[in-house]
Amino acid sequence: MLINNNEYKETLQETFECIKAAQYSAVVSANHALLHRNWRIGKIITDKSQWGNKFIDILAADIRREFPETTGFSVRNLKYMKKFSGLFTEDDIDQMGFAGLTWYHHIALMDKTADREHYK
Repeated sequence: MLINNNEYKETLQETFECIKAAQYSAVVSANHALLHRNWRIGKIITDKSQWGNKFIDILAADIRREFPETTGFSVRNLKYMKKFSGLFTEDDIDQMGFAGLTWYHHIALMDKTADREHYK
């Protein structure tokens, strides 16, 4: 600390709080976008379920090929996306405040609950 007086310390604290608030806001915004993306992918999978059991396997492989540096598109995770879109509408993501939880928290909740009524 270069300046050792109360006014500077208060200014420093205010600056830290500003940085932390922006960081939190960025995380929540990114999480919000991720949840909407996962819901939409789940809806796509549901809409094409008539293509058979191997559809998700092939989709996961093709996503991996197109986005080799990106994670989160395993067969298992795609099945969670399908389940997520089956439990909720896309509007529920905003209305129920889902952006406050990470995708992995949603997975844990989906594993522990039978239906959307117990998902609170």
